[in-house]
Amino acid sequence: VVLAGGGLEEPFVAELRLEEAAFYEARLSSAGHLNDIKKGFRTMYEKSGIDGDSVEYLATYALQLPKVTHSLTIFRRHLARRFGSTVVAWRKAFGNRPTVNFQKFVEVCRSLNNRDHIVEHWLELDPTLSGCVSLFDLDAEAVILLAKINMRFRALVPEGENQ
Repeated sequence: VVLAGGGLEEPFVAELRLEEAAFYEARLSSAGHLNDIKKGFRTMYEKSGIDGDSVEYLATYALQLPKVTHSLTIFRRHLARRFGSTVVAWRKAFGNRPTVNFQKFVEVCRSLNNRDHIVEHWLELDPTLSGCVSLFDLDAEAVILLAKINMRFRALVPEGENQ
């Protein structure tokens, strides 16, 4: 919806959200609990020097993700079995790029003889329809573990030395 006039200097775009009353009420009643969880994560990770706002964002993101379909879980397992892990699969099959487009995703799925659910997997991995997916979209837990390992290794290197 574009709003203009009514004393506004410039028109602007406003989002209109339609939601069932039961879902709206459930979201309102759970908001306090969600804030408590986010603050708990923030407190836990700020001690390590990690930005609290980033931690809260990731906690909110993770808690609001839709449930992963069984089909995508099987696809991830297939990648892990074939390559040893989803991270190795990303590096070897997808070319270790920051993001992969649909065409490359289709090529990899076809090479793995996984033709039945290509579009379904793609839409689940790219819910924002940005046109690309990353390793984080494919396996967020693996990326978080890699980040933790990286952080611990960096903590072992004294400041001032080449990292």
